Amino acid sequence: MRSGRPTHRASVASFALFAALCPAASHAHGFAVRYDLPLPLGFFLAGAGATVLLSFVLLAVLPRQGAAGDVFLSPERELPTLSRVLSNNLVAEAIGWLGVGLFMLVIAAALFGDTNPFKNISTTMVWLIWWVGMMFINTFIGDLWAVINPWNTLFAAAEGLARKLKPGARLSLDRPYPARLEIWPAVILFLVFAWIEIISGEGEDVRKLGAFIIAYSLITWGGMWLFGREIWLRHGEAFTVVFSMFARFAPLARNTRFLVLRPPGAGLLVSEPVSWSTAAVVLVLLGTVTFDGFIATPTWSALYETYTGLAKARPALAGVFNFYVLATAVFLLFPVLFGGVFLACCRATVALSGRLTASETARYFVLTLLPIAIAYHVAHYLVFFLLSGQYIVPALSDPFGYGWDLFGTASYKPDVGLVGARFAWYTSVVAIVTGHVIAVQLAHRMAVHLFGDGKRMFASELPLLALMVGYTMLSLWIIAQPTVS
Repeated sequence: MRSGRPTHRASVASFALFAALCPAASHAHGFAVRYDLPLPLGFFLAGAGATVLLSFVLLAVLPRQGAAGDVFLSPERELPTLSRVLSNNLVAEAIGWLGVGLFMLVIAAALFGDTNPFKNISTTMVWLIWWVGMMFINTFIGDLWAVINPWNTLFAAAEGLARKLKPGARLSLDRPYPARLEIWPAVILFLVFAWIEIISGEGEDVRKLGAFIIAYSLITWGGMWLFGREIWLRHGEAFTVVFSMFARFAPLARNTRFLVLRPPGAGLLVSEPVSWSTAAVVLVLLGTVTFDGFIATPTWSALYETYTGLAKARPALAGVFNFYVLATAVFLLFPVLFGGVFLACCRATVALSGRLTASETARYFVLTLLPIAIAYHVAHYLVFFLLSGQYIVPALSDPFGYGWDLFGTASYKPDVGLVGARFAWYTSVVAIVTGHVIAVQLAHRMAVHLFGDGKRMFASELPLLALMVGYTMLSLWIIAQPTVS
């Protein structure tokens, strides 16, 4: 238990190992072997902030290429050969049905397999291979989820079957999608997913995990039936929205004809302000992963102890003063707080630039914050993935926990020495600093596009620069805290 909290992510079959081996500095995050930083933590925080600041200074003094109005980083390079291979119907269908096969395996294991999450493939597959692994693939390669999404594949197959049985038949009512909803349904559904993963502890219950998957499937197919498959994918299917957001950073993308190779992050530069619901996705990604790190720190433990002290002083309210109430409130507060600080910085930018409104400025610049969210996801999840992800090897041979050995790997023992605390700390530092430097560069490019190339433009970037420097140091401080178990 963590300060009264149900064991978090114990649903992952590898949590017991991870609890002793996740990212750390000094003894941070609980590595069994203490790793002492070669310099005090304050030096790392100051150095990281200085690096982000220096990247802005270099952008200010180095010659700039391209017209001020050109927001894009460089021309895309078309990849016609790779496009033809991946666009082949057999290849696309094979990938799609592979996703369906894994989806059905996870549901079957969750409903009928051993209830011990350490023996059932469903927990490792959902929380590690799918959520963390797909996030990395979509971010650093391209939008694989768009092809492998099992809900899309199954509904499309059902539509195709209906048309064969009755030409012209459709499975959707094709009701007009309310424009005012934008992608808020996806934002809300993702918040529910994150709450289940981070706070509820219910993901450790194999049967409940299966029920969650079935419930989400019914919601997804219900939305497709009501509004149309493509419409719901773009507006209501939480993981299509979130994974496609990560894929904006990826070097592989698709134009109207082919797959293209582009600079990482190029998809985050926009010529028109995005919607507030799109901005909310970025703020939720930042807020939820930061909360996930914060909830493991001594600061959270102290906050929780103070909170429970209030319950003792007011017995009549004891039912209100519990972990779930506090955690949920802070969980929702993080994205709101980030949004408020970001909007305040945008107001300052407007005051310095004399152009646009705070709302327009925020919706132009918000996507440039995504590399920061990506960096913190890498810092938070990479070592978890490398260590705990090894449990998929024995699980593939015995997915239901019945004692099978289908591929001869059931006796595989994860290598707990694959990475250590030193690797974890420096990987986290490099990821966070790199992500912030990329964010600064993208924000600078956007500022040149919006405000021109002059002294006023550079002054207008200072509020957002201060935000990024501050979040750099906050992120490193969080990952350097000892885990409170």
